[in-house]
Amino acid sequence: MNLRWSVGAGDYIPALQSASFGGYLEQVPEAEAYLAELELAKWVPVIPGNDEIIGINIDIWFRAYAKEITPEEANKEHADRVQEVLNKWADQL
Repeated sequence: MNLRWSVGAGDYIPALQSASFGGYLEQVPEAEAYLAELELAKWVPVIPGNDEIIGINIDIWFRAYAKEITPEEANKEHADRVQEVLNKWADQL
């Protein structure tokens, strides 16, 4: 099910090892490095920018929880800041 969702959602890498090694990703050349790391990794391999995105998640959550920003402002700011990180890494890959 995880693999079907991942592929159907736009070729996302599945989070489950059993789905990752189910035969599909072995046919995707871009997934070679991911599969090599997954065999030895304790956690799902890190994606570029993930550490920055986690920081954004924490910052936005705390500011919204403290009522410094509204939920609507939090969602908008989060989307904008995460997109900046994704764009930066997309330009480098």
